[in-house]
Amino acid sequence: MKHKKELSVLLLGATLIIGASSVFASDHSTPITVSSESITSNGSYIDEFQKIQPRINNLVISDSGVSMSNGTYERTWNQPAAWSYYRFSVKNTTATSVTVTIQEHGNSKSHTLAANSSNTWNAAGVPAGDHTISVTTSDGRKFTGDVAVTISNSFPF
Repeated sequence: MKHKKELSVLLLGATLIIGASSVFASDHSTPITVSSESITSNGSYIDEFQKIQPRINNLVISDSGVSMSNGTYERTWNQPAAWSYYRFSVKNTTATSVTVTIQEHGNSKSHTLAANSSNTWNAAGVPAGDHTISVTTSDGRKFTGDVAVTISNSFPF
């Protein structure tokens, strides 16, 4: 009787092991595909992928409804190496004209934007490093409006 119980337990265990192993068996007739999203790497794959598929439309500044009481808005962003394009847009809702200035590595370029208007400018071939955008009213009154800067490693955006 004791041997029958042990034999029953042993057979039950063997059945469970065989049943469990069949769960892990795979059907080789069905091809297995792996999506690129599930691939992990040490970073070199990602770098290579970005060379093939550029990342674009990276918004680094998005200030809507800016209201600067001293008449000047100013923000800085870091332009990554090999990302030599950016776009900046300013919507001036002030009742006076504004000067939009971009500074990069000691160089600056200014644009005038009329009262209650907006414009978008593109820049290509820009160096890496810190860049600053500033918007200043022509008469020192409060600047109101929207400012956005988007960077890219591909042109056109």
